[in-house]
Amino acid sequence: MSLNQDLISNSAIAAAREDSASEVASTFLRHAVNVWAREHDLTGETLSGVVNDVLRYATTTINEVRFGRGGV
Repeated sequence: MSLNQDLISNSAIAAAREDSASEVASTFLRHAVNVWAREHDLTGETLSGVVNDVLRYATTTINEVRFGRGGV
């Protein structure tokens, strides 16, 4: 099977790949934080809160790097 260069450079595929990569990264980070938190005896709402806080921080940081800090 050969790859068509037009298919590889198609911007729609690149955008879909980027969305997919973000989803995979988010899932991986969520899992890693869950494992870390459980190893430190965090459970229930505390566990959920830590995971959500870390994901929110990571998302905010990535968006600031990608798009700038807004009006700063």
